[in-house]
Amino acid sequence: MWFKDAEHEKSFAELGERAAARPGEREYLAALYVLAALDKPVAKYVQPRRVAFTALFKAAGPWSSGEKAFVRLAATLFNGEAWKVAVHDAFSCLDPANCQVALEALKIRYQRSAF
Repeated sequence: MWFKDAEHEKSFAELGERAAARPGEREYLAALYVLAALDKPVAKYVQPRRVAFTALFKAAGPWSSGEKAFVRLAATLFNGEAWKVAVHDAFSCLDPANCQVALEALKIRYQRSAF
């Protein structure tokens, strides 16, 4: 799996442990992968079997457009029925490294052999 830096990799491992995520849970792992790429205090919104997206959306209010796009992308990867995001909204404001994170998250979520 590709990580944009060592901090992203470390944060992903910590969120995965906090969430008690299991290897087959592609939706959960993809969302955690995106959230781990944020340089924001997102761990408090991650709990076993759940991400408090409503509270996270509220906290993300003053964040940059790219950071908010990541929160929306993580939510739709976690539960596309409850949280919908348009491709343009998710990708239009991302820099190259974060665009790569978003693409990798899509692989984690939808590629059967990723996990």
